[in-house]
Amino acid sequence: DNGDRPCALGRVLRLATGPLIVLGIAASWTGSSQYAAKTYTPGFDAPFFNVWFSTGWMLAVFPLHFALATLVALLGGPRTTARSFVQQLARAASELTHSSALSSADTNHGKHDNQQQGAVVGIDSRAQSTQLGQGHDHQHHGFQQHQQDQHPHHHSHHHPQASHVQREPAATAAAAATLRPGPHVTHPLRAAVLRFVARPRWVGFRVVRFVLPFCVLWVTANYLYVKALASIAPTDVTAIFSATPALVYILSFVLLRDKFSWLRLVAVAVTVAGVVMVAASEKLGGVVPAGTLCTLGASLCAATYKVLLKLCCAADLSTSAVALHLSTLSAITLAVMWPVWLVLKVTSAEAFGWGTIPWHALCGSAALGSLFNSLINFGIVLTFPLFISIGTVLGIPFNAIVDYKVNDVAFSPLKIAGCALVTLGFLALVIEKPREKGQGSG
Repeated sequence: DNGDRPCALGRVLRLATGPLIVLGIAASWTGSSQYAAKTYTPGFDAPFFNVWFSTGWMLAVFPLHFALATLVALLGGPRTTARSFVQQLARAASELTHSSALSSADTNHGKHDNQQQGAVVGIDSRAQSTQLGQGHDHQHHGFQQHQQDQHPHHHSHHHPQASHVQREPAATAAAAATLRPGPHVTHPLRAAVLRFVARPRWVGFRVVRFVLPFCVLWVTANYLYVKALASIAPTDVTAIFSATPALVYILSFVLLRDKFSWLRLVAVAVTVAGVVMVAASEKLGGVVPAGTLCTLGASLCAATYKVLLKLCCAADLSTSAVALHLSTLSAITLAVMWPVWLVLKVTSAEAFGWGTIPWHALCGSAALGSLFNSLINFGIVLTFPLFISIGTVLGIPFNAIVDYKVNDVAFSPLKIAGCALVTLGFLALVIEKPREKGQGSG
């Protein structure tokens, strides 16, 4: 009985923090979307610069994670040890790139053998979000990381399972954990990605090569998301973007051969019907469909991000690895993507002047977007995945309230019905996987 008390207390604490996480996710996603929409002014029309600037804020994720982990270790008493920044960075990098498994994959040139200790496997992680993100199936991912399911900016990124997140495995233990046989062990795309990542000798280069494709998907998803806000209301963007779990399921079924589920199939159909109704209401209102198409493109990129992360990671990532992933993604974006917005500015494709940038809206969107992604990716440590899913889907009614009360946006019955169907489909998709897992364990 004494051994059960800490577990019971932990569940109570996770349940108690759930509503706070829900409100935090819903409010941060709503605020980020609303601020991003307000960046469009007569003197500023630069969605790519917006994404580049906002993504740069996530560079602080790993340092902040290290500071928090160190504080927790110091407060934990004599039995806990605080790791140095370099130690934690090395462990996270080793886990993120699966060093031992990658070396084996590179040595065998993609020939996988489940009987060998060096066999490389796929994961069965779940992402819900919205992310980058997150996405799970993001419970994070993503814009992962996964995911999961959902957001790219929101997007996205991958949500680690609680049992894996609460411990910080050593580099060797993390590498060994990735060597379990998995369902995607022979997937050709996974083999190609791992061979690409494994080539550099220095683990730092392997981390960069691992994160690079996710960086491209992240930036594209967020760019299309912010671009859509120039044409349609944040409520419509968040509603259509919530179709990401449906796309994750479709891609996972096709590429990863995930188990077929009639409930998920119905949920996908309901989600598609809701998106069509929202798009139809926009067309009937005389709105150009560019906003809807951009949002669907963002959702597809976010879903691809989550599925690729699910494919490439051999085990659920620890919080350190997720933090390193996000910070590396931010660093690559800052270092590599600046010529893009500079060319767009010089060619007047995205016109703005330094004196006309709405810094209050830009910083507000960046700060709340970073908070959203942090809650999506690390909230799993504090509460249950279902709360993260609920917080994501509540972004739709929260944005609707702000649009109606503040922005004087009118909603037709067709649009309201469409948003309701998307929400219903979203919840069915993110609830089905935990339900199946519970049945399987029984």
